[in-house]
Amino acid sequence: MLSERTAALSKLFSVAFPLKDCVVGKSGALIGAIELQGRDPDGLLAGDHAALSSIVRAIYGKLHRSITVTQYYAHFGGVTAHLRPRPDPLSHLLSKRRESHLNKQPLCASHLVHYFEVDPAEDLNRLNAATFLKHLGLAPFSPHSRHILKSRLMAGAALTIAKDQVERQHALLEDTMREVVAKWSGIQDARILPLPHLWAHMRFLATLRPSHLETGLREEIPDVDWDIYLTEGDLEAKIVDQLDVLKLGGPVSTYARVAAAKRFGTRLKPGFWARESSAPVRLPGDYLLMTRWKPLTELQRTMLFKSKETELRRDALDVFSLLSGHAEQASSLEKKAAMRPIIQAKMDELGEAENLEETWGHTHSFLTAFSSDPARLKDTALSLDRAATSAGLSLVWET
Repeated sequence: MLSERTAALSKLFSVAFPLKDCVVGKSGALIGAIELQGRDPDGLLAGDHAALSSIVRAIYGKLHRSITVTQYYAHFGGVTAHLRPRPDPLSHLLSKRRESHLNKQPLCASHLVHYFEVDPAEDLNRLNAATFLKHLGLAPFSPHSRHILKSRLMAGAALTIAKDQVERQHALLEDTMREVVAKWSGIQDARILPLPHLWAHMRFLATLRPSHLETGLREEIPDVDWDIYLTEGDLEAKIVDQLDVLKLGGPVSTYARVAAAKRFGTRLKPGFWARESSAPVRLPGDYLLMTRWKPLTELQRTMLFKSKETELRRDALDVFSLLSGHAEQASSLEKKAAMRPIIQAKMDELGEAENLEETWGHTHSFLTAFSSDPARLKDTALSLDRAATSAGLSLVWET
């Protein structure tokens, strides 16, 4: 029987079971991933970083609004080189000697993986009262709403609709990953992760043990309950050497510190993760950098700008005019003319931003330092904090 602590740890992972070459999440989202070879930042100029940032924006800014993209950049040491056997005995001997020489050096490795999540049109498992009433009112005019109501009220219809929905999600996910890989292939090597490699990478994310990137490929992939089988032990919040850490249980305990980017400062430049010699990506040590991007739907985009406009108008209210009734009688042009210059400027900026043909969304980033040695973990966390601050990121470390 699972302990409460282990059960709580399983809730941190939203994947449930595999479906073809992807994974189904608990909310009904379909998840797949691609791996990119990446580019060595030491050989890039400032213009190269800006160009790569523009390419990323061009590729991912045009994706379907139901797709969330999550990037994981992992860097870790303790890597062992394995050169392929060569048929010629002398060539094979030379390869083995080179392999032996390399393994005497402090080798590191990095992995760059992009995950794609296709959300369902409706989460049929969480159709709350407000959503149910919305579809009830639209049912006479909307075939989609009628389908949603059938899925809620009839088990047989729910299975049929769920099957159709998953097939549409899978087609969109597959087409998206193929298109993205084709676009990246002109710049760097890119490939869709097959299911064994997807399982191995998720094993690494769940345990923060880089060895799983190799050993996970040889493991039997479970048919269900990935959220449970990905983990290896309990997750505990501890204080080690006056440092707040997370302890991940397993054959070898791993300690981790997690920082969230609370603000992307105005000093940020394109490619800030790797642009400067002191950038986070160029650090030694064991760490994981995650950035997640979820685009807004057209309705969410409209509501966002509407709420910001309302906030500005509220800030521009004059108490005397409001009490005397002049504010209600004034036209919109008169109200704008009566605004303070700073409020007028913000209103103009808001209008210009709304008219831009851009994809708006929510983004957040986390930086995780990990190690089996708490002392080494502290050094890596301090290095990440300094590198992030230098790049223009403001971090808050989880406690």
